[in-house]
Amino acid sequence: SATAIGSKLNGVSSPVLVLGPSSFDDLRLTAQGDDASGVISTGASALVIDETHPLAARLTGTSDLAANPALGFGVPAPEASVIWQIASEVADPGSPLAFAFVYASGSPLVGGAPAPGPRVAVAFSEPALATLTPAGQAVLDAAVIYAAGRAR
Repeated sequence: SATAIGSKLNGVSSPVLVLGPSSFDDLRLTAQGDDASGVISTGASALVIDETHPLAARLTGTSDLAANPALGFGVPAPEASVIWQIASEVADPGSPLAFAFVYASGSPLVGGAPAPGPRVAVAFSEPALATLTPAGQAVLDAAVIYAAGRAR
């Protein structure tokens, strides 16, 4: 279960890569509740917010990441670095719906505890993971490489 995963991983100093929004709150990457993480079915496009970050996968602007129109999202703590935002939410500048975000080691997680190691969150829903586009695959590859400490 996600709770069991959280209890085992919250204290590890190794990088943790989380590929689905259902575990975000258990790992203190987001608060609890449907407004803090979940799946949005308004399209499978995301917008790069930080093109310089390795998780941007050398992509710019808006990219369709999956053929299935359901991407996950998370609302991270302010100390997280948001790399990708759900594209359908970009029209609302106050929207906090992030698709991919990271916490550096030592950054405060939700609730204030410091991340004991890097935390990488990429909110692919299960249906989206099964239908990745080349851009979606590039983001997934970049997340794995970044979490492994091999980002360029």
